[in-house]
Amino acid sequence: MSKEKPAEGVRIELGGRSVLEVSELRLKSGETIVFPRIPGFGKHLSIYFPSGTKVAHHVTHQYPGGRKRRTRRKESDLGKAYRDFLAAIAPKDNPPPRASIHSTAAHRQWKAWFARVLPRVIRSPTDRPIWGLRGVMKDFSDRVISSVNATGLQVLPIDGVMALAQSSHPKVEDLFVRMTEADLSMAGTRVGFSDDFTRAVILVDGAHLIEIRVEDSEKAEETYFEAFGIRDFLDVFRLSEVGRRVLAEMREVHPEGTAQP
Repeated sequence: MSKEKPAEGVRIELGGRSVLEVSELRLKSGETIVFPRIPGFGKHLSIYFPSGTKVAHHVTHQYPGGRKRRTRRKESDLGKAYRDFLAAIAPKDNPPPRASIHSTAAHRQWKAWFARVLPRVIRSPTDRPIWGLRGVMKDFSDRVISSVNATGLQVLPIDGVMALAQSSHPKVEDLFVRMTEADLSMAGTRVGFSDDFTRAVILVDGAHLIEIRVEDSEKAEETYFEAFGIRDFLDVFRLSEVGRRVLAEMREVHPEGTAQP
């Protein structure tokens, strides 16, 4: 099969060295292959679209001699994934229609909903007070939402996140700073939270931000992980000898109880 574009990927670094690199290869057929760059691992995730309303995936186990075995197959409704995402960013008093986004009969209903909601969802920053990310979590979020480099590789050092996760007494002032939405900037802090931490705001360009309800975004993430096979592939990876080795390396660099925030 010929490639549509070179593989892109994410490299996770810990202690100044790579512990895991995962690449994504998109084929002309529309299929996407996700695989760790680990010699001899022999497993990958395939994601494809059987129709305009469905997404499917399977995990392929490759064996010597060209043998393959495909497991954890699943086909999911794209409409549910779209709706869960839209529910996370929609105002609470104006949720998306219950009808499928692919429904011809509901086309006018969806069109009217988008016209009402988009100006409230993607909007200009205000002087509303927020908690802006700072320190370790700001640096990590900046890396996650930034574009990949010229080689198509996104590098994510996770030393600070690991140390923070294992710290028993993180300080609020090390994680957040008091500011307003108008203080967000593309060159500075781009992510903030409401006073009660139920809503996140993310600056998408110099003049606009998107607001997301945290609880509903977690539901949307679960839907996408399930539909696109991420959860199935993570399970396969964690249960593998390679996965156990990677997790052991992380514990070796940041053993529990010894990391500092």
